[in-house]
Amino acid sequence: MLENTALTKLIVKSSLIRTFIFMCCSALILNAKRRKTYKGFWLMEPIAYNATTVEQTEDNDDNTMCKSSCNHKDKTCQQYALQGIRNFMLTGLGLDVIKMLMSNVPTNVNGFMAKLYVKLKTFKLRSFAILTSYVATYRLLHCYFNRNFGGDSPLNHSVAAFLSGSSFIFFPKLTLLSYAMVASLQISWQYVTTYLTEARFGDTYEWVKRLPCTMMFYPMALAYLVNAYALNKNSVSKLGGMVINGITNNYVKTTHASVEVVEQILARCSPAL
Repeated sequence: MLENTALTKLIVKSSLIRTFIFMCCSALILNAKRRKTYKGFWLMEPIAYNATTVEQTEDNDDNTMCKSSCNHKDKTCQQYALQGIRNFMLTGLGLDVIKMLMSNVPTNVNGFMAKLYVKLKTFKLRSFAILTSYVATYRLLHCYFNRNFGGDSPLNHSVAAFLSGSSFIFFPKLTLLSYAMVASLQISWQYVTTYLTEARFGDTYEWVKRLPCTMMFYPMALAYLVNAYALNKNSVSKLGGMVINGITNNYVKTTHASVEVVEQILARCSPAL
């Protein structure tokens, strides 16, 4: 159902457009995470602006402390980047292994080695690629900008956060993009309500901050999701399907099963169908 309009069709079919949108979301989310204004989950947690900094030594090579504005304490830029790459590489590899182990094996496959071979065929380094490249790009570029373009600044951090989002090309899934867009909308709304302060505008826009946006948009979004899943279960991710079945007490799942039974009966009665 998401492919019915020209805009969504363009987004769904173009990995470059999806990557660009994800890059914009990455910049917005990482800036909010750094300011501690967004507490939700994200791929990584940047160092806060008020982190304790280190002093720069006279030499400026890879083995010395970076400029004080880099904000990572007691580590060189090289150590800081390698630590993140190592940690996220192991995390991504673990996620890929878990996904492989949880993959389904056809019922007609017998024997331990045969089942193991089927599972190994599903092993792909997708989480490994996006997590490792994301943290590597972010940390290396952020330190580079800090060392060469006037120290730590919102602009340097925003550019590094934006460019790190290009790692989405390794895992261009709509599920991850949708989460990033939802988080970005939430952060944008926080910025709007923060900007419309009483000190700046009085109580003119107080009604905007009192709008129950969650209560307004959540039922509509859930209704659309359930409708899409009911009409075409392949239009929703497996996780989304589990959430819908849990919310509806397996009503949609039961409906799908009933439709399949009816289709089987019709197929037996009328082979031409």
